[in-house]
Amino acid sequence: MPRKNVLASFHAIKNGDMSSVITSPVTNVMFLDNLIIQLNSTGAPVGAYTVEFSADYSQDSQGVVINPGNWVVCGLSPSASITSAGSVMIDFNQVPASYMRVTWTPSSGTGVLNMYVAAKEI
Repeated sequence: MPRKNVLASFHAIKNGDMSSVITSPVTNVMFLDNLIIQLNSTGAPVGAYTVEFSADYSQDSQGVVINPGNWVVCGLSPSASITSAGSVMIDFNQVPASYMRVTWTPSSGTGVLNMYVAAKEI
């Protein structure tokens, strides 16, 4: 029976303080085609999410960074700017990069951020 690569949904950011910049842990999405990012916020945050990908970042099997790489912001449409709390779902189809991370940059307000990530091979 054929086998598919999957990244089961996991809680990447837990109760992040949205009054400051938050960068998620790096997620290995190598060999995974479809990626979903769910961002749940509470409070009164105002700012923007960016999703960044890297093809040259690398780490060993224990998670020790070998090369910090270069991170490229993915253009999001519609914009990932928010002016109130709620949930945002970002869906990527056929992700070509090996690694991914998300950054929250506030412009005002406060809140709490929880981020979930899941991915699968087609």
